[in-house]
Amino acid sequence: MDMDMEPHDELIQNLTSALQVASETREAAICLTKEWMENIQKDTLKDFVKKYSWHIQYLQHPLEAEVKKVHYNNETDKFEYTGAKEVTDLKEEIPAIIETLLVMVQFFDKVRFEHKSWHCYFNNFPDFFYHNVHEALRVVRRTDACNPGHSEYNETHPRMEAFAALESIRVLTVVVHKYQELLRLLS
Repeated sequence: MDMDMEPHDELIQNLTSALQVASETREAAICLTKEWMENIQKDTLKDFVKKYSWHIQYLQHPLEAEVKKVHYNNETDKFEYTGAKEVTDLKEEIPAIIETLLVMVQFFDKVRFEHKSWHCYFNNFPDFFYHNVHEALRVVRRTDACNPGHSEYNETHPRMEAFAALESIRVLTVVVHKYQELLRLLS
């Protein structure tokens, strides 16, 4: 960090970095999920989402209500966040982001992935979340975070691996949006 940097400039720089990391890890999660769908599941993301969209996907975390507003658009082949909650306060948003990412790490620890699915596609996802936690901590000038409390999730989902992958993409979609909005507010 440049010692001559103003606090506001440092905040903008850290938010910009956090946005870049969240965007890149989101794209990596999408890419790995699509590859997994095609190579292991012998399906496409578009068809899979269509077939399993009626299954209850429930994971308790601070961004849960917002993540439910992220949907896959079959026409554009993109995940879209519609009806976004207004982003107003850095001190409210960043802790929610951090805790949600830590819940995702816990969730990935609980899901039992097939050997090839884990080693070829999903083993990097917890690292994605930790990298994003580190970036969010830099935004608020902290070095550590508390582990999240107990989190409930739908243990009976018939395609838990896919649920984990899709929830990751949805969470990262919301995180990207929040960083974009925070940067807009602070610029």
